[in-house]
This record gives sequence, structure tokens and C-alpha cells, in this order.
Amino acid sequence: MSNSVSPPAEPGVYPLLLVGMAGISAVYGGFNALNTTPNIAYGALSQFGLTCLPLFILAGVILEKCGAGKEMYDMCSRLLSGVPGGLAASTILACAIFAAISISSVATAATIGLIAFSELARRNYDKNFTYGVVAAGGTLGIMIPPSGTMIIYSAVTEESLGRLFMAGVIPGLILTAFFVIYCVWFCWRSGRYDVEASSTWAEKAKAIKKGVWAMLAPAIILGGIYTGIFTPLEAGAVVVLYALIMSILRRKVDLQGVVRALRDCCVSGGMLLVIIAGALIMGNFMTLLQVPGRAVEFIRSMEVSGWQVILILMIIYLVLGMFLEVVSIMLITLPVVYPLVISLGFDGIWFAVLVTINMEMGLLTPPIGMNLYVIKGLTGVPLMNVLKGVVPFFFILLFALTIFAIFPVLSTWLPSAMHR
Repeated sequence: MSNSVSPPAEPGVYPLLLVGMAGISAVYGGFNALNTTPNIAYGALSQFGLTCLPLFILAGVILEKCGAGKEMYDMCSRLLSGVPGGLAASTILACAIFAAISISSVATAATIGLIAFSELARRNYDKNFTYGVVAAGGTLGIMIPPSGTMIIYSAVTEESLGRLFMAGVIPGLILTAFFVIYCVWFCWRSGRYDVEASSTWAEKAKAIKKGVWAMLAPAIILGGIYTGIFTPLEAGAVVVLYALIMSILRRKVDLQGVVRALRDCCVSGGMLLVIIAGALIMGNFMTLLQVPGRAVEFIRSMEVSGWQVILILMIIYLVLGMFLEVVSIMLITLPVVYPLVISLGFDGIWFAVLVTINMEMGLLTPPIGMNLYVIKGLTGVPLMNVLKGVVPFFFILLFALTIFAIFPVLSTWLPSAMHR
């Protein structure tokens, strides 16, 4: 088993950038595009809503380097020991908790996967099933706050980031429950694994004592935002400070470790900002061609109901998720789609949750599903084996999408109840 993740190069970034520059060059005339595109990129990256992005990335990197992933996995496995499929369910729970301290699905899948695969293999869990468990658990990284997709959504639509973070809590917990129930049912039905002996209360207490430090990070983020003590930006700064102090006091990282965390944060954050810049340059070209207005007029001319429009949009997002990276999809489509959805009387917060679930499904669909390549990089197995494992989880996500579409209150109740 490989110890490194080898996901593909960020798909679609350079084609989007080059097509956008070529289009702007055609509109403005020749080399004038070279003066225009830097201004577009700078304007895109200087948005205040994106300021908290590197802070949450840095907090996640620090906690990852101090062994938070392993401590959370050990805690979950101890608490669910003796339960049929308890180790698989523990993997999902560990992914959900780590998702609450990381904005990346790739980081969530990779961090927990490095720990989980050896443990699951040691207890004879079905290999394809284990690939699906880690890949699906990783998708929780973009639903459970702090969520990178919600940060992008807020920057484009100007919806409240705090309310968007809260909107992902209940859907994230429901998705986690769906995944856990499926894991327990699959293992109970198949019986092709070694049941883990139930841990003693002393062992559980010891595991909780170690894992609680990492769990305090999401409590700080969500509790601070919900009660109105912090803005999302302030929450990002506070959780970075907490991660640094906690890691140093527990002697989990030294000065060199902090430097490495800062370097990794710069690399990850820089790559994400390049994606944002490239996608918005392409989006600017589409605006110059009046694509957003024409798309809205075309859909309205079809004389279909609002719910039919939502269904069409979900299908479009599902198809786009097969070929483009998550951030690129959102940055290109939201300037067109969001005004249409609002004009039809739908809630923008509710729609953010539907879009995020679609992006989760995109992470599991070939040929560009990033989580598929994370698992392939971790294990070295053929991509087809990973695909076989994720199919049931894809349909669970599809079922959840239907549930959240029919019952908007699951997405909107918590944001409406939070302190302003």
C-alpha cells in the first residue's frame, strides 16, 4: 500500500484559463487581454469572503500533522467496538469529525484512509467496500462546516457565510447517519469480516481523553458562529490559534512542524486560488457573451415549473461533476444559476445545500472524481475496484439529495435559529 496520495492534476483549470483568455482576447482585441485578465484574477482573489479560506486550511493542516486523525479514528473505533461493522462505521464517523476541522474532501479521505485501510484489511473487510467507505466518508469534508464549497458560494452570491455554515450541519449529520447505517447493514448481511472485541470502559475513556482535543476545534467554530461570538473569519483565526497552542502544549509539533504546516497551507491554498482565478476568467468571458442573461431567458421561455427547473439544474450539475473540478463548476455556474433560482422564489441557503450534495456526488463519479483518485493513490488498486465500492454510496447521496430537496427545513431551520 502506498503512503502517498497521487490525485490527478487539477482537472479543467488550465483549459478554463486558456479558453477564458482567448475569448477575452477576441472580445477586447489581441494583447489587451493580457492587461485585463490580471485585473480579473486580482479582483476575484481580493474578495473579503475568501479571507477565511487559508485560515481553515492552516488549522486543518496543523491538526492533521499533530495526529488528530489517528486519535479521532481510535476514539470512534473504541466507542463502536463490538458493533457489527463497527470499524467501517468508525471510519465514517472519523471522516465526519475530521471534516469539521478541514475544508477539503481530499484531505479528509487521505488522512483517515491512511489509518483506516490497514485496520479494515486486518479484520478481513471486503476490499471494494472499504474503498467506498473512505471515498464516501471523504465527501463529508465539503458539507460539514467549515466547508470550502460554502465559502465559494458565499463569495459568489453574497449569502451570509455564517448561515451557510450552519445550513450544512444537519444535512452533514444526516448523511453521516445514512452512511453509518449502510455500513452496519452491509457488514451484518455479509458477515465477511472479523468482529472487533468490545473495548472496556477504561479503554474507551482513554481514547476519548485523547480525541477530545481535536473535537474541541469544530465546537469552537460552530459554537462561536452559532452564538454570534465569532464571525466566520474570526472563527478561522481562533481555531488556528487553538490548533497551534494545543499542538505545542501536547508536544505534537515543534517549530519545524509549524513551518511545514505553513508551507503545506501555502501550497494547498495557492492551488485553490489558481483554480478560482482561472474559473472566474472563464466566467468573465461568458458574461461578456451575455451567457447568464440568455440562459435565464431561455429557461423562462420553456414555460416549465420552478421544481422542473431545479431538477434540470441538478442533472446539469451531476454531469458537470463528472468532468470539472468542484470550485470551477460553482464559479462558472452560480453567476447564471443563483439569480434564476432566487427569481423563482427558492431559498438561496437551501439551494447551497443541494449544490453541495451534487458536488459530493461529483467527487465519486469518473472520469474526474477526485476522491476516486485519492483512494487509487493510497492503495494502488485499479480504478474500477474503487468504483465498485462507491456505487452504493453514490445512490445514498442521490437519495439524500431528494430528501433535502423535498424538506427544505432540514437546511434552513438551523440558520434561521442562529443568533445574528
